[in-house]
Amino acid sequence: MSQEEPRDLPFPSPTSDIPSASFGIPSNDVVAKSTSLNGENTQQKTRQEAVETFKKKIEDLDKEMTIMRKEIEELYAWLAAEAKGRFRPLLENFLILFIETLCGRRGIPIPDTACNELKCQKAKYVALASTIESRNWEADYGISIMYHEVVLAFPNYMLAKTSNFQRTEAEFAKDLVSYHKGSPKYSYWGALFPFCLGETVEKVASRFDDTPGREEILAFEMEDIVG
Repeated sequence: MSQEEPRDLPFPSPTSDIPSASFGIPSNDVVAKSTSLNGENTQQKTRQEAVETFKKKIEDLDKEMTIMRKEIEELYAWLAAEAKGRFRPLLENFLILFIETLCGRRGIPIPDTACNELKCQKAKYVALASTIESRNWEADYGISIMYHEVVLAFPNYMLAKTSNFQRTEAEFAKDLVSYHKGSPKYSYWGALFPFCLGETVEKVASRFDDTPGREEILAFEMEDIVG
């Protein structure tokens, strides 16, 4: 029996060349691009989360600032009320020192009185103020003539005075520096400290914290909070 010739098989033989194919396995370029895209997506997500967190912090801070602004407004209102109630008696005491200084510069003696009651002291200083004339004012005192108006208005200040005379110039200076710096009150009354005490209002104010028996004033610099 004759042996048949082998027929061509319908598929490559094991020894034939196998064409190159990826068989669904991505190439290095595809893997690199996919990795890069995933990294960018992750970064974008991280940035978005950071933005949302930052927005939340801003909202929280804004709420806190709203509360703080309300508290500050209430504090300033309280300080204004305190300053308004404190300023007048401090000014009245300072005016006594002013009258004494004016009399001293012109050699006008300050009489002693046996009566220490408030009404007697008020009467004594009102009488002294009436002797201080505007003649040769600037030559004698070296301050503006406008301060003679204080002398003229002095009886009105004494009429309203309800507390005994005290040396409170350091507290008055502290009040001016802390609450009225830059205001007309500060400029007007502050200019009299070198005349009455030989020191600037700031220098006198610096002594207030060391003054025995005085409560320290909160040092908030407010622009003319008392109208």
